[in-house]
Amino acid sequence: IWLKTLFPIVKNIIYQQLLKSKAKIILIEVPLLFQGKLDSLCDVILGVESPQNLQKERLYARNPKNADALMVLNERNLYHQYLPYVTERLINEGNITTWKKLVEQKLKTYLREI
Repeated sequence: IWLKTLFPIVKNIIYQQLLKSKAKIILIEVPLLFQGKLDSLCDVILGVESPQNLQKERLYARNPKNADALMVLNERNLYHQYLPYVTERLINEGNITTWKKLVEQKLKTYLREI
């Protein structure tokens, strides 16, 4: 239902924002990037990975009531199916400060390449 009803609207909004932007780099976070065919809009696709035990730990810290249900959903994730199309894999296995530094470093690297 999501892909057929709401996602076309979201896709159009993303596309319109991309057309308006003058930025050198635009980051879009789309859970259904490949299923929604939005990968065609991307020059670079960064895949974010976290160890399963860390994902579970973070889920329980943020939302202990729904963590188990969210982990079941996560197990159905098709991320590994799309790895051949990912430009670069980023491993999120530290704290938020470490993660921000990694992302900033990657963005600087891609900015230098423009």
